Amino acid sequence: MQWLSLLALLFVHQHVVTALQVYQRPLNQDCVSAPNSRSLPSGSQYFPEDFRVYGETFDESDHVTVEFAQGFSVEYFDTYKIVRNTIVNETYVLYQCGLQPPSTDSLPEGSKLFSVPLDSTAVVETVPLAFLKELGVDSRLQSVSSYAVGSCAQKLLTCPGRTAPSLDTANATMTTTDLDALVPYADAIITSSAYALDQVFAFSATMDPGVLRRAEWVKFLGVFFNMDASSSEIFSAINESYFQTVSDIKSREPAQPPLMAFVDYLDYEPDFAFEVQFAPYKLQYTEDAGAVGPDYAEVAAIPGVIPSPFATIPNGTLWFSWGEGGGFATQAEAVAAFQAFLQTVDIVIDETYAADPLSYNLTKFYQTYNITSNTSYPFLRTSQVFREDGLIGPAPSYGLDWFEGAIARPDLVLGDFAAAVAPSEYPGRRPTWIRNIALGQQPTIISDQNCNQVTSCSERPSPICPYISTCPNGNVVQQEAVNTTCVYVPCS
Repeated sequence: MQWLSLLALLFVHQHVVTALQVYQRPLNQDCVSAPNSRSLPSGSQYFPEDFRVYGETFDESDHVTVEFAQGFSVEYFDTYKIVRNTIVNETYVLYQCGLQPPSTDSLPEGSKLFSVPLDSTAVVETVPLAFLKELGVDSRLQSVSSYAVGSCAQKLLTCPGRTAPSLDTANATMTTTDLDALVPYADAIITSSAYALDQVFAFSATMDPGVLRRAEWVKFLGVFFNMDASSSEIFSAINESYFQTVSDIKSREPAQPPLMAFVDYLDYEPDFAFEVQFAPYKLQYTEDAGAVGPDYAEVAAIPGVIPSPFATIPNGTLWFSWGEGGGFATQAEAVAAFQAFLQTVDIVIDETYAADPLSYNLTKFYQTYNITSNTSYPFLRTSQVFREDGLIGPAPSYGLDWFEGAIARPDLVLGDFAAAVAPSEYPGRRPTWIRNIALGQQPTIISDQNCNQVTSCSERPSPICPYISTCPNGNVVQQEAVNTTCVYVPCS
């Protein structure tokens, strides 16, 4: 595999891409041995029905469309598939490695073409990494974000030239020049936004408000690795696990569920505010874990409380703020009103940013919220103060796996919240992503030593074989079953 050299990394911004420098995907076991073909024997398909992604299916005259509620669809043709990300309004055409790409005359205008399964993938943000881990394709990563938390991504960062360009922290974007530098070494570059570069596709899981619908984006990535059906099975298992936990919780739900609130302190001059968060996915976790969230209208009706000007969704965040643009005349008034609100809360999820999560403890929590006594606060009397930094990466970035691994596994996250809401039902359980600072719990630091999937910097990925194989007599046979490795029905 053509990995990014250390020299190229040092001169990433000066790198100029030419047509000759575009990554050449190797022909290996991933590929079919019909390089000049765009067609198959009558009745045959490179993406047979048994191996397609699961979803709402519509049979068209020349293809099959599978749709999903959360912003993407897949259309299966005989020799290629079309993936549409409707959130960013982009279309991707995926054709089987070893074949000629389909004629552009038959494709939607502006489509980007990818030979699949992907072989050398650059991930410039962290969210996709956990989904790729679920798919088991860590060894197909060419470079990763320096903020990556997962153990295998960390291991890649120890290899020369495997660090992808990072987002501009000022505006959460990067330049096309930054991405251009990856083109000679990656057959795909995954971002969260749309970019004009042909090798880039957008992964939009976090744009969906539902925790399970976010997790279902594993199917979106799966089709890029010819893991259509197996990615569907991964999601089905997560979905089943999630609802089993919900069922268990509902069977013992108390008559008066506790009130759980996601709060934080914003200290970015000139903006100072205590915030109460109402993001739909947080409310979903709250209710499915057996608690209730604050009522938005009731909190908004508190004199001085205003909607956050930075909220990205309607009714997303409320501010107890002061100073320029604030709703309270003084900090003291805002503190008093916010503390009165906190005195109605049974469980607190403190989301205040901490550059060093290891040093954020209950004492720091008291200081952050100007609390001097625990007698008036239900969550302090019951020791139910949590943070989402229970699982983090190493220094100096201390990245939170809450923004990486947790997104791909809502079933396990729900288990964390269930234990937070009803600790007596889970004696001795230590949650994964949230930690109880009222009990003195410390973050767990993920290390590259925890990675077993990537063993060396030069490791080649295991093959993801085509769904079909051509027999000597020209007949086509399928793999014996989903998830087998290059095992086909015998030729007749």
